[in-house]
Amino acid sequence: MAEKTINLDDRKYDALKKVLAEQGRDIDEEIVRHIEALYEELVPKQETEPKFPDGSFAIYSISDGVDVIYFTSSNIKTLFSSANIYSELEANGHLHWTPDTIVHEYFGEDGTEIISAEVFSVLLTSAVKDERITAVVEYNLECGYVYVHDGDMVKVYTSDDILDALEESKLALVRSEIERSDVMALLLSGKECRIERSLASERNKSFTLKDLIECSLEDVHLVDRDEEHELATIVELNRDTLTEEGKQDWDDVLCAKVERIYDGDYGVQIEVSGCDAERVKDFSFMLAGYVSEKDYDRWVNSTSDNSHQNNEPTLEM
Repeated sequence: MAEKTINLDDRKYDALKKVLAEQGRDIDEEIVRHIEALYEELVPKQETEPKFPDGSFAIYSISDGVDVIYFTSSNIKTLFSSANIYSELEANGHLHWTPDTIVHEYFGEDGTEIISAEVFSVLLTSAVKDERITAVVEYNLECGYVYVHDGDMVKVYTSDDILDALEESKLALVRSEIERSDVMALLLSGKECRIERSLASERNKSFTLKDLIECSLEDVHLVDRDEEHELATIVELNRDTLTEEGKQDWDDVLCAKVERIYDGDYGVQIEVSGCDAERVKDFSFMLAGYVSEKDYDRWVNSTSDNSHQNNEPTLEM
């Protein structure tokens, strides 16, 4: 809940607080009550409250990199309520809990049904046309990604983007949870990485750099998870940056597993594993222009905004 500061003369505040206390009333509760009454009076009400069809439910999966659990919920049914769950997990320090514990403690047994991976797959196919399926949301707690299914595409968001949109949507002058979910979707527009659902089917096993560059990365640094190495700024990297030869020659780096994305000492850093650290470094330096012009032209499309430049490399300590 948002906290706001109200400027009021100290003398008046203390006098009002004293009078209310004598009546057994709390000044903060009274202020909130009057503001809510003002909201009810001035903010237009919806003529018809949006409602879900009878028997509606949302589909979920939660993975921590070791275990994955699939389930449906007839209580937590929107992107907004899904984000609220994630926010509570983070606030309570429970992101490290096992998936089944999270489902039990945060989604509850009432209205929740555990399903198999096969049933989950069938429901995904049905979700495009079945109006009862209100949302399909997947949490990857290991990498901090949230997957939101939309038709035949999967929109991949960072948890930070989801939580920022959640807080902003709470301030919107709308009434229903459905409307707040719509506001969230608008706030998240343009921040997603889109991948085809067929590709997303393997995401709980790994999420690779190749998947990540389906959206455009700018001013990022690749970091090996286990080994320290020099870093170079990658000005831009997306699906069109590399030539076909470049994609083949650097396939081992593109297939590296993305462990996490975070703000590090040198800006946005993408931590990867499953590839030799020296190759990760060489790939970054290649994109930064630290190769011959001949090799650069072989590996990088001339239409890319990347240029054969000389960025000063940095060493992560």
